[in-house]
Formats: sequence, C-alpha cells, structure tokens
Amino acid sequence: MDADVKAASEPLPGACDRPAHRHRTDPACATCQPGSTWTDHLADEQANIQRWGLDEKTVFLGIDVARRRLLERLAGRTVDETLHRQAKRLDNQVQELSDLVAGAGLAAVPATARQMEWLMHRSCSLGLPPPLPLADQPAPVPHALAGHEPTCWESGDLEEFTGRARWACEPFDRTVTVTGISPDGTPITRHVAVLTLGAMAPLDIPESTPWLQRTDALPFEVEWSITFEVRRAAEVTREMRDKIARRRNQLRHYQEHDLEPPLELEEQTEESRRIEDEQQHGFGGVRSRIRGWFRLAVVGETRAEALARAAQVAELYEPAITVIHPADQYRLAREFIPGERLANLAHCRRMPVTMLVAGMPQATSRIGDPGGFFIGFTSAGCRAVTWAPWRGTEIREESGLVPILGTQGAGKSTLAGLITYKSVRAGVAATVLDPAGMLAALCQLPALAGHATAIDLLNAEPGTLCPYRVIPDPRLDDIGAGEAGRAMSKDAAEHRWKAEVSAAQARRRALTYDVLRMLIEPDMLDKETIFCLKEAVDRAPATCQASPWDVIDALKHLGSGLSERAQLIARDFERSARLPEANLFFPAGPATDGLDLDGLGLTVLTLRGLVVPNQSMPASEWSTEERFSVPLLHLAAWLTHRLVYGRPRHQRKLLIIDEAHAITRSPVGRMLINTTARDSRKRNTIALVCSQNGEDLLEAGIGNLRGPALVGRTEGDAEQRQALQLLGLPTGAGYERDLASLSPRHTSGRTGSREFVMRLGGELERIQIDMGLDEALRQALDTTADPTRARTPPEATPLQPALDPTATHPWWPT
Repeated sequence: MDADVKAASEPLPGACDRPAHRHRTDPACATCQPGSTWTDHLADEQANIQRWGLDEKTVFLGIDVARRRLLERLAGRTVDETLHRQAKRLDNQVQELSDLVAGAGLAAVPATARQMEWLMHRSCSLGLPPPLPLADQPAPVPHALAGHEPTCWESGDLEEFTGRARWACEPFDRTVTVTGISPDGTPITRHVAVLTLGAMAPLDIPESTPWLQRTDALPFEVEWSITFEVRRAAEVTREMRDKIARRRNQLRHYQEHDLEPPLELEEQTEESRRIEDEQQHGFGGVRSRIRGWFRLAVVGETRAEALARAAQVAELYEPAITVIHPADQYRLAREFIPGERLANLAHCRRMPVTMLVAGMPQATSRIGDPGGFFIGFTSAGCRAVTWAPWRGTEIREESGLVPILGTQGAGKSTLAGLITYKSVRAGVAATVLDPAGMLAALCQLPALAGHATAIDLLNAEPGTLCPYRVIPDPRLDDIGAGEAGRAMSKDAAEHRWKAEVSAAQARRRALTYDVLRMLIEPDMLDKETIFCLKEAVDRAPATCQASPWDVIDALKHLGSGLSERAQLIARDFERSARLPEANLFFPAGPATDGLDLDGLGLTVLTLRGLVVPNQSMPASEWSTEERFSVPLLHLAAWLTHRLVYGRPRHQRKLLIIDEAHAITRSPVGRMLINTTARDSRKRNTIALVCSQNGEDLLEAGIGNLRGPALVGRTEGDAEQRQALQLLGLPTGAGYERDLASLSPRHTSGRTGSREFVMRLGGELERIQIDMGLDEALRQALDTTADPTRARTPPEATPLQPALDPTATHPWWPT
C-alpha cells in the first residue's frame, strides 16, 4: 500500500513542520504528534490486518479415475505395452473429468509437481507448521533448491516426505503426537485430534454460512479430509426398493399384532420412495447421490488444547450435525495423506450431491485487493479484507461509482467515512456531499486537522454559494503543457490562459442565470422576464469578485422599454436576498475572490435541514424553503463537480454522496450522479453513493454504470430486489433472506459489527466492517444517538480554520 500510494500522490503530512518528520514521527521531537504521520497510519493498518490475517484456504481434489484389473496388474509388471494401452484408454476419461472440474463452481486447475510436493509435506507432517507458501517462494519446502521443479515423483521419493515427521499414538488414545523439525531447526511437537461427522439432520439450503465453511470462522486451523463416492442411479434405486420392501414387511408385522407402527417407519418409507422417484425422473447430475466420510483434524500444542479445540468444533455443529471423536486416531489421521485408504467404513454419510455442493468445501475468502485499505474481515473465514478502490478504474477498467445500500443502522455512513478517512490520509482529495451532516466530524480528527474543512451550506455566511465564486479563474502557473504533454511557450500558455478565463466567465454567467431564474416565482416567469434577466446577466461583470447584486444593479438600469419589468424583477430579488434561505447567494459585504478549496484534502458540504420539493407537485404549490432548495442543490452540485473534476484527470479523486435520496429527488442531483457514473473511470474518480433504497440510484440511470457494490441489511421485498439488481444476483433464489439477516438487530443492546455483501471484480463475499484500533475515528463515525455520552458534534463553519496542532485535544490517542 505504501508503494501504491506514493506512486500516485504524496500521503497527508503529519502535524510536525520539520521536513524529516513530514511522514515519520520522531519520539524525541516535541512538535511531533504520535498517530498523525503516514508511517503511524501504516503501523495501524498492519496491526489491523495482523488481528485477522490474510490466510486463504487451499483445496485439493483427487479423483480415482479407474482401478486396474488383476490380470492387467499382473501383466503390467512385465509387459510395458499393456500399461501403455491402459493409459491411452484412460486419456479421454481423464480429459473429460479435467474439463468438468475446471468449469464454473470449482474452477480447478491441474496440480503441478511442486504443489503435490507441498501437499505431501503438509499431510505427512500433519499439525506441524506448513511448508513455505506455494506462490511467494521459489521452492515450497526449506530444503528445495531455487528452480527445482520435478516432473514426477517415484515411490522411492516417499521417504523424503515421511522422514520429516514421526507419528505416535497410544492404544485408544484420543490424539496423535506428531514430532518434527521447525523451519529454524528446533524440535517441535503437536497433538492432533481427528473427528468425524455423524448423524446429520436435514439442513436448510441455502444457509447463511455453508455448512462445510463453518470451521473457517474458528480462531484455529481445522483441516478437512473428505472421501466420497458418487453412486450410480441404478444402484441407489435398487437399494431404495430393497429398503421399501423391508419396511413394508415391518409394517405388516405390526399390523399382524394389532400394534400401531411408529411414525418414523412411515417417514423412512416415504423418504425411500422419494429418493427412488428422484433417481428415475430427476434431472441430470443433480439427482446423483453420494456416500462419504467427513474427517476433521484439529491441532494443539498440548493434548489438552487439542481436545478443547475438538470440543469447540463439536459445539459449533450442534444440534443439527453430530461430531464424533472416534478411536483408532492413528489410522484416521493417515486418511489425510493422499492415496491412503479409509481407516474404516463407520460413520458413512449418505446424501444428495446438492447437499455436498451446498457446503461449498472448495470456496475460500478471496475478496479484496492486495495493497488496499483495511476495511474489515470476511464473515465466514474471518480473513482481513483490504480494498484498493482505484484499482478498479486504473486496472480493471470498471466504473468508479460504488453504491452502498442498506436500511437505517446498516452502517452506510460509517463505511463511507472509514474509506474517506483512509483515502485522505493517503493523499487523495475527497469531497463529501452530506445532507445529514454526520460526516463533518471527520474534519475534527487530529490526523486531518489543517487539511479539512466543513461547510454548512444552510447556515453559512451570506454569499458562500455566490454563483460567481463557485467557478474559479484558471491560474497561469497551471498551464504549462500542451498536447501529448509537450511544454508550451510563454505566449502560447498566456493565450490559452486568456481563452480559459473567457470560458470561465461564460460558465459563471450561465450558472448565475440558472440560479436567479430559479429564485423567481413561477407566475412571474414569461418571455419578457427571461429576456430581462438574460440581458442583465450579460451586462453585469463575470469575474470571481462579482455577485448577484451586480445583476440587480444592471436590471435597474435596463432601458429600451424593459425598465418597468426589470425594476419589478430587481425588487423581487432584493426581497429574496433578505430571506435566510437565499442569503447564501447574495454576499453581505464587498465581494471576495472565489472559494479556495483546491488545496484541501477533505471538503465536507453539509445540507442539514434541506427541504427538497416533491417533483410530482406543481412548482406553484412549493413552499419558500422548497423553492429555494432547488438552486441550493444546483450550486452544491456545481461546487461538487468543480472540486472533483477541476483537478487533473489522472489524479485520484474521491466523492462521497451520503443520503442520496435527498439528492436524487431533484433533477440536478440525478444529473450529478449520472454524470459521475459515466465519467468516473475516465476521470479516475471513486464515487461512494449511500442510500437506503436502490430505487434512488436506479432512477438516476446508473443500473449499468456501477462498479463495485456493497449492500448492508435490507428489508422490504422491493428494496431487496433493487439491491440484488445492483449486486448482479437473481431474485427468488434465497438471497433476499440473506440480505435481511445482515447485522441482526439485538433487543438487549446495540447491533455489533456491521455486515455487508461486497461485490468486487466479479467476486461476492459477506464481510464485516472493522473500524480498527483508532478510538477517535470510531467515535467520529458513530452516528447512533447515545444519551449517556456527552459528545457534541463540531459546528461547521463557512471556512473552518485549521486546528492548532500544538494544542491539546481530547481525541489524541494515548
């Protein structure tokens, strides 16, 4: 992450002004503030990731293709041609199986010799520290040489695997003792307890967590060894008919003695008939049934620890699945070595193949981007999730619009604020359009102080949203390169600068005309009024220092038969300027330069108390607050557009639109979201759009324009369908229930960590948001009311001054 951030921009500097301490805290420096520098942030990210880890499950699938007949085995010892014919006969079958397991769902690839070497070391040293990672090291085991890639393994090579560990087990003992050598050369001993699955009640498919993935959430390793046989339909049918015949005889026996047969006997008969019918009339491979043996191995440094962990596994599956701790631990542990036979045929589980598939043994938690911000952990595997938002626009070439959906309390604002905080610290300029004003607390965090400002657009000083100030003049110093990055001459740069100044003035006149036209009451809008307004806007100056008062003055001096209507419009504007809803557009004193927000890392625009009109009602029925909210949203959208798109195209930018329902109710808001969705990839912009209902975003026309998506707890049939549409999932397949089960509400207290379904790069995963170890950040993003905590949110000011970095603040970490 450090390399990725520094390649794109400079991280946010710390509180100390010494160049050597810009990004690194020196404990001996009196002006350094611990926690405010980039290296401090990296250390926090490392600590967060280490709490959960980045381990991924590795799954190997072995298939018995065919067994050699006795005569072939005898002949094969002396006649090579027999072996050649046998191998050639199996080629087509092996290729067919390889194509099947490589398809959707498993996406398996053939195991290489190096991967088999890793698996054999892992299995023969069961419970010991695993070999070096497959992908990150030149060789998978400590003694292997770089570039060592064997083509095959012979029987004489098995000692290389089995000789590295020694297994011991007392008769009838409940664990196997495995002794070996650690990577640093010291002896190491582990105790392994092998469990097996017993009786299984019918499972509710689909489950929120697949039943074979439950152990991924345990705080210790659990290894599975599953051996199963796919049974032929004719064999299952024959067995079911035999069971039906036997049970009918049992029923007849009860009837002969005038006894009432037990209900379970009738239930077993009906189940056998159902399975028989399924085998005869079922659809393709879905009707297949298997019989399998499911073993689990847990490891402890001591025998007591291994047994305690085995008890935790049994408790995890109660009461639907019985976990048994059988005897003969030594032979059961050998089942984890590829090619070993079953220790015994006890505890055989018979089930439809769909039940095994629903357990998803092959699935692992791989959501996220390497080198990204830590945002939480996977709900199933408790694996750290890191996300690099700009990898989507820069590498995957996908849209940068990221919908964040969920009902009240789902954690939308908290998640958006977390990503904003980490992005700003990484040097990304962020703009937040927050109607509720909850994210303004980010500006008070010590790490962002001096680099952030919050502007309350409804309570700011008069003229804060003067349409002339919203659009700044281009700076001559910023114009230094022409096409293809070639340096421009001084005269060419000046000529281009004058052209852009003229274009900025034209945009100011157009924006001022739109805003003032919105302030005119609907019954006054006619051709004469519009002509007067356009003429006055054209005559008024269009610099950054101009204001609507100049337009009013131009109206008062219009002639050519327009004076009477112009005077009427001018008086109407003067009355509007005295209203608190409109004083944002009319400066109270001398005009000043445009808003200087470009150098800030974070700009939060709040619209707390905004009354958005109902578009289905005629404009003549709108209240004063509703009528004035339209130009306010228009200017807020323009200001947001300037803060995002006024920066260089290739520079990373972040836009957050919280409570999007308040924005999308107006045409201007919908236009802002739609434009952002269409241009985000080309402008390298990530836009997090938070809403309670997917309809707010779908009506803006972004259904086919979104990139990643995060959906929290969603209730309501229509809302769930819309959320599934944004996730790219089908409706009616059981996913609605999963969305409703996210972050379950507790009657005894607050809901815990917020859960989301995250779609990223074609992958889907259920994750939990983790705010990390920064308590100040946690409090700033806590949007839940708590009467026991006397925390007052900071009041936003038009241009909030930087906090004094030498002052003492209650948010500094201890």
